[in-house]
Amino acid sequence: VVLLVDADSHSVEEIRKGVAVLTQKYGDVKTSVFAAPRRLENSKWKQFLQEPGMEFRPVPRRHLVGEANDQEIFDEMQCLAESNSTKCIALLVSDKDFFDCSQALASRGQEVVVLVPAANTNVLRKYEELGVPVLELPHGGAAPKVRVRAVLETDGGGSVQLADAWVFRDSTEEVIHITSLLEDLGFLDGTGYLLPAIVKFWFTNALGPLTVYPKQCATLALHDRVTSPATKRLWQRPQADFSFCVPISSTKGRITRKQKERYGSAKARQVFLGGGPFMLQDSESLVAQSLERLGYLDADLNNDFSEAVTVFLNATHNKCPVCHELMKKTLRKMGELPAPNDTFVEAAASLRKAFLSRKTAGMWQIAPRSRTIRILLCKLGLLRDVASPDRTVFKAMRKYMRNERLPIMKTFNGCCLRILQHYEQRKDPSHTGFFDFNA
Repeated sequence: VVLLVDADSHSVEEIRKGVAVLTQKYGDVKTSVFAAPRRLENSKWKQFLQEPGMEFRPVPRRHLVGEANDQEIFDEMQCLAESNSTKCIALLVSDKDFFDCSQALASRGQEVVVLVPAANTNVLRKYEELGVPVLELPHGGAAPKVRVRAVLETDGGGSVQLADAWVFRDSTEEVIHITSLLEDLGFLDGTGYLLPAIVKFWFTNALGPLTVYPKQCATLALHDRVTSPATKRLWQRPQADFSFCVPISSTKGRITRKQKERYGSAKARQVFLGGGPFMLQDSESLVAQSLERLGYLDADLNNDFSEAVTVFLNATHNKCPVCHELMKKTLRKMGELPAPNDTFVEAAASLRKAFLSRKTAGMWQIAPRSRTIRILLCKLGLLRDVASPDRTVFKAMRKYMRNERLPIMKTFNGCCLRILQHYEQRKDPSHTGFFDFNA
């Protein structure tokens, strides 16, 4: 068995679990890990990749990290199948990007198996429907006690609040039932994500406020509503195009014990700090409205639309694949991330399409915070106080960028992003680079 893994999407711990599951079922496993060449400069990954059975497959970073790894994995799958040298090709996945390739190889007689985290019930079911064998990747312990709720209001705004721990349960039957309904009504097309479809159905049919995080809250709420005799009615089909978003914060640093007690999990903390969900109707100003709600655009120090788009595209979870079930799809994986030679108009059009797409889970990262930058500038003597006004910090950031010979950005967020990425690459060479386009 050969296991192929995109290391930009999966952690060392996940890969170990995958190898263990395959070893128990098939015996010997050879694992090929695809990542940027500089991943070996990370001590944890270097030690892991030197273990028996591990093969590091460096993938040069031309422009887009996720696309580069995916293409290399696609090519390797084809080579293995054509050479007849491998009895079984295994893939560690948490999204639907390898559907077509897996199905095509399986139809030609190549044994293919996918490993999917147990929490990703929708992905599990979709692969099973394709007839591709699926192995569940076990949970890393007890399910997190999520203490955060994100509520979407009837006016399209939203809020977050702390609550009692949500008790998760098996909702497979409910998911199957409402998925069928949403597909029949045109809110799903068989490949989209369930939560945005639930939200758009709920919003279109004016059913009131809806708790959208944890996702299971929305799933069970819709199932209860459509199966209740008291609300039996003819449901409306999509009337207009909407963009749904659950803003999340960055994932820098590990969650502390105190934070875990307060929020329940790292993801729940991200959602809470994101400030609450929102829904916007499609229009020519959709991108600007979305960037403003996410903190990338304002009338003060972040008033450059072109740079706001650039900063958004460089936020970690807006461009890089991650393995959490609520962040499975990204701009890059859905083919909507603008190319480096795109004009700004083309980039903005792609972003609008991405906000409206059924191929995203609706979770987008908010603009970068400046606390880390402020601390760094104080250490370097470029700033007196971490609580200095933004304009003072802005001047200090531009001075730092000149000293480090970094491209000078026009906005506060742009400077934050450039400095943070410069700082992160110094600490971790495997950190991805800066994406830009020709304005």
